[in-house]
Amino acid sequence: MDKFIAHAKAHPGMSYTSTGMYTPQQISAELLALCKGLTCRHVPTKGGTDASTMLMGGHADFSTGSSQGVYVRQGVFRLLLQVNAEKRHPSFADVPALKEIGCPELPSAAIDVIAPKGLPPAISKKLGEAIRKVALEALFQKVLANFDVPYDYLDQEGLEKKVRPQYEWFKVYLTKAGIKTIK
Repeated sequence: MDKFIAHAKAHPGMSYTSTGMYTPQQISAELLALCKGLTCRHVPTKGGTDASTMLMGGHADFSTGSSQGVYVRQGVFRLLLQVNAEKRHPSFADVPALKEIGCPELPSAAIDVIAPKGLPPAISKKLGEAIRKVALEALFQKVLANFDVPYDYLDQEGLEKKVRPQYEWFKVYLTKAGIKTIK
């Protein structure tokens, strides 16, 4: 990672792809740039496949993306940094986490299921129970494990407790990184 940071400092304006504007992938690259004093140019794409294709084709200098783990395993890409991890992932024990290189941690970028405000409690409860049932299925857990996706089921109350501080964190760092937000 040190070599990458030194190279990026020596070559300001390096381009990077992400899975799209305002995604955790873009935010993680901007957070790294802010933390390490790098100047990078974001090239948003419509998703992980486009981001990976641009990187493979030499149309970007680096990429942040969640779908690129397959290419890392195949030896096409080299994983340099884990941004959504408090500690190193066992599958990539030689790759540091953002916190380890002296940058603030990016809050976990989870995939959350949300519903409209005012959803009747009975429907909300039924939906939550159905999601929990699927999430605990062995096949679902196996798929997550195959893609090294950590999983932590949270009920509505637990999710609300997690999201509120994350919202405040993102407000501060998006502003510092110069990422414009929609009001």
